[in-house]
Amino acid sequence: MMKVKALWGFVGNKGRVYAGDEIEVSQQYGHSLIGKGLAAAVSDLAAPNENKKAEPAETQEIKATPNKKATPTENKKAEPKEKQ
Repeated sequence: MMKVKALWGFVGNKGRVYAGDEIEVSQQYGHSLIGKGLAAAVSDLAAPNENKKAEPAETQEIKATPNKKATPTENKKAEPKEKQ
């Protein structure tokens, strides 16, 4: 069995399912719904309450690079060809 979240409303083995509903279905039926784009798999893992704070040793030192002066480009217009 697997849990899926309906992305679209549809009528299926579980009756009428609305977008946003989470239902438990067989592996085969769940993968069929996912393949058709009607549902997405729901992870059984709970989201963490907060992120781990980085220690000073874990952060990367960002080195500043000196600003390079951009060379100005001249906008040259193509000269019209002489008519003969």
